[in-house]
Amino acid sequence: MKLCSLAPATALVALTLSLCACEGEGEGSSAPQAEGAKAPSAERVKQVAEAYATQLEGDYRAALEGARQLQERINAFCEAPSQEGLEAARESWLAARPAYQRTEVARFYDGPIDREGGPEGDVNPWPLDEVYIDGTDEKPAGIVGTPERYPTIDEATLRKANGAGGEENISTGWHAIEYMLWGVDDNPDGPGRRDWRDFQDGGPRPNPARRRDYLRLVASMLVADLEGVHAEWKPEDGAYRKEFLAAAPGEVLRRILTGMGTLAKGELRGERILTPFTSKEQEDEHSCFSDTTHIDHRQNLAGIAKVWREAGLRELSLEAGFDPKGLDEALSEVEAAMDDPAFKPFDKAILGADDAPGRKTISKALTGLARFDAELTRLAEALGVNIVTTLPG
Repeated sequence: MKLCSLAPATALVALTLSLCACEGEGEGSSAPQAEGAKAPSAERVKQVAEAYATQLEGDYRAALEGARQLQERINAFCEAPSQEGLEAARESWLAARPAYQRTEVARFYDGPIDREGGPEGDVNPWPLDEVYIDGTDEKPAGIVGTPERYPTIDEATLRKANGAGGEENISTGWHAIEYMLWGVDDNPDGPGRRDWRDFQDGGPRPNPARRRDYLRLVASMLVADLEGVHAEWKPEDGAYRKEFLAAAPGEVLRRILTGMGTLAKGELRGERILTPFTSKEQEDEHSCFSDTTHIDHRQNLAGIAKVWREAGLRELSLEAGFDPKGLDEALSEVEAAMDDPAFKPFDKAILGADDAPGRKTISKALTGLARFDAELTRLAEALGVNIVTTLPG
């Protein structure tokens, strides 16, 4: 039974923000500036770029440090399985996850996380068919449960298996670890209730040693992938950071606005909120095994808000003659909705009639995100950056 999967997002809704395909190095895409606007100074754009890069490096570092602690606790649990050890590993997953969610504002423009060959598809793939990893009590299956098909659980096997034969065939990353720690979410009042004895020799389920090997390995791979991305943003010798800071002002703004806009509209509003809101299917939520989808949403928004408020983009907009009131109000509107107790847990908030408290609150978040996208498009016009919002065919 698939409890954390959905059809490809484009089948229901996949709203994306992209900028014109001009990718000349150091040039960036441009458009006529809005009447009354003026180009921000190159010095101001440089300040924003440096603050943006520093923020990202900090959040990637925090995510990496959290993943390392998660790995340590997983290794300790696998060495001597116990309920206490499982709870400690779960706590580490919950503690490490928010920082990574904030970094997703730097996706969607071929940066180090999701350029060709980048690790995003191994770090945070979703949706996930849990049976692809491990079978049910009644039917051993998956990579763990079929040693005749997967005789060795090693990095090469898991990376090759990730996404093989279908987008739901996920074998690595945050959500693979989440499933291994919480198990199937068959609990109507909370997260999954994985039995720690699933990892104990002589426990109630077959293949405990392979299950331990799998969990240890996916944690190790997550750390290695995050190490690689964090290194690209390091202030001393980060290769991508150097290239980013050397880009022309228009190209810098193109990348920043692409990340913000695509996360806000296409990913967060579209795939992660509107899809389950429309379907009312609890399995369509993002972090379904741990029931922490509302935290994912809030931290994605926090990453966007940090760029707007703390990296100097708001001040840059003022220099360009842009009134930031609309963006300020849109962000505050979404923050208020996501901080409303009715927004969580998300798998319950999506249920009921449209006048139910949860659905009314989610509707407010959706409206605010749509408004944010419209205001961001206006900002791009003021900055002379050509933004095209499209619905994929």
